Amino acid sequence: MKPKAMHIIRFFLLISIAVLPAQPASTLHASVDAAILTAHSSPPSVHALSYPPDPNADIAWTGGTSGVTDIQNAFNHARTQENSQLGASIPVMSLPSQTEWNSKSDGEKALWLINRERIDRGVAPLSGIESNVTGVAQYYADYLLDNNAWGHEKDGYDPWERLNNNPAIGACHDFLSISENLAVFVTTGTSIALPIERAIYMWMYTDKGSGWGHRHAILWYPYNDNSGLVGDEGFLGIGRANGGPYKGPFSSEWNFAELIVMNVFDPCATWLYTNTSIFKSQGSYDGWVLESSETSGVGGKKNYTGKIVKVGDNAYNRQYRSILSFDTSSIPDDAVIASVKLKVKKAELVGNNPFSTHRGLRVDIRKGAFGASNKLQLSDFQAKASRNLVGRFSSKPDGKWYTANLVSAAQTRINKTGTTQFRLRFYKDDNNDFSADYFKFYSGNAPKRSRPQLIVEYYIP
Repeated sequence: MKPKAMHIIRFFLLISIAVLPAQPASTLHASVDAAILTAHSSPPSVHALSYPPDPNADIAWTGGTSGVTDIQNAFNHARTQENSQLGASIPVMSLPSQTEWNSKSDGEKALWLINRERIDRGVAPLSGIESNVTGVAQYYADYLLDNNAWGHEKDGYDPWERLNNNPAIGACHDFLSISENLAVFVTTGTSIALPIERAIYMWMYTDKGSGWGHRHAILWYPYNDNSGLVGDEGFLGIGRANGGPYKGPFSSEWNFAELIVMNVFDPCATWLYTNTSIFKSQGSYDGWVLESSETSGVGGKKNYTGKIVKVGDNAYNRQYRSILSFDTSSIPDDAVIASVKLKVKKAELVGNNPFSTHRGLRVDIRKGAFGASNKLQLSDFQAKASRNLVGRFSSKPDGKWYTANLVSAAQTRINKTGTTQFRLRFYKDDNNDFSADYFKFYSGNAPKRSRPQLIVEYYIP
């Protein structure tokens, strides 16, 4: 529930739909939506002075969508046009190299662009990406895609309530501003270029139809500088979900969608900054289990000695599921876990890409072992989890690494005294084509640099 002492002013902006240049062999559309929630003791008129001036008109993305050169050209063209419209002198931006840009996470790319837009307009940068707000954003991106939904309250909560329901955020935030931006891109194809970069661009430069509300959420500046480094304030979280089919706000269903959620919140003066532990999976307990028959729903064959695990289906429409095992006993007993991330590295793709044919790659968690011991069991295929669907892997890898940002429900199911296991499975058990379609991911038996990683952020209260 919202604290009753707070005065909440909500600005929910109408959905605006823009048609972007078509990508090869596909049609691409985009939609954006934004909410800015503020709480303060000053009159509402103060909000008109809380962000830099807006352009007079939308400025369309120009050029290609191949990489940093195109990103830089598009943003610099927009800045030149904004300078012309407003008589301003915003400098050109210079992006990092393509290699460095590729190494950044979605959140890091968004933070770089957002802070560049803030700094070059004389606005203090955001402090950084924060795991709790990232988890909230990722949860809602997944929710919108999984439920074919669009809007700020489709899960029964508004943006403020989703953030406030996170224990760490709910216990330590200032009453100034909470914001959420949404963007969705859809296509008849199977991929969309630069969804993070173009979401930031749309919110910044093609937002007149929404009263520039998305832009205001990015450039909002009156945060309390009372936490972290002097001159920085406010935490950013970016959620991204992709797959299909998806209809959302559109009049018909599309084959593939990219949904982006941006949340920002202002931490209180006593915010606890986190520690990070990275665990590698245990090869002796990792492995895959193959369904005994197409519709049995139980394990029939297993392997725990190889360097790979499998997820997808075989030529007999039998599903592969895999178990990853981590020793998480080194996490302090009094630690409060703030975020959990699971990463796996692709070894090989067999047949069609299951991200397209089998929909999302899901994660179940077990506090302890799925079976009677840590060692892989046939019954691990169908064994009860401590919680099903605590995460969903992005279908777009960073290099060969696929990442799942796990929801807050996973945090209390990390075992601080022993083993934590995860089960990987696609949403659809098979695609009924009697052809093998599955991923091979490296297991804990692979060389150390390729083993699955569990990244846990925590703080000591």
